[in-house]
Amino acid sequence: MGTLQKCEHRRDGKVIWLSTVGEVPSLEDGSKDLLDAYREQLWMHNYLADGGENSALDVWLRAAANPSKYLTLLTADPGETGTPITMAENAGTGYARIQIASNATDWPTLALNGGDYQATSVAKVFTAGGTWSACTHLALVTSASGTTGALLLVNALGATRSLINTDTLTITLAVKMQ
Repeated sequence: MGTLQKCEHRRDGKVIWLSTVGEVPSLEDGSKDLLDAYREQLWMHNYLADGGENSALDVWLRAAANPSKYLTLLTADPGETGTPITMAENAGTGYARIQIASNATDWPTLALNGGDYQATSVAKVFTAGGTWSACTHLALVTSASGTTGALLLVNALGATRSLINTDTLTITLAVKMQ
């Protein structure tokens, strides 16, 4: 039984990073069949939500103000049409969204990666003040709390994370245009 891994690969087929997402019977670790199965059937999609598409086009093409952005942890995939009203956000003592500014300090790396541009953030740390919900996804939203604003993008975590008092979850977000 092979361990299926979530990976990002370049157009030339070379793997950039991996994280475990489950087990697949009859496939050898590192095999082409395992990678093909992952690519074709078991991909855990990371995506730009409808709110993110709207925001990007509004800022880029219509000179709208660039909204503030906050990282949030979710307990389920909200889907591409999800919003802050419909998303299932983490709950627990001490939980709060973390601001990530639109500047070169919070996004210090902007470079070509496999022929496409990618921006990579600095590490942001969530620290549990008690028991938190089991989190499966990370999202970028435009409000510090509550159900207003827009859901911009969603990224599946490599594994479900259940944090208890003083546990930390460090997030470095990479966003790539393809």
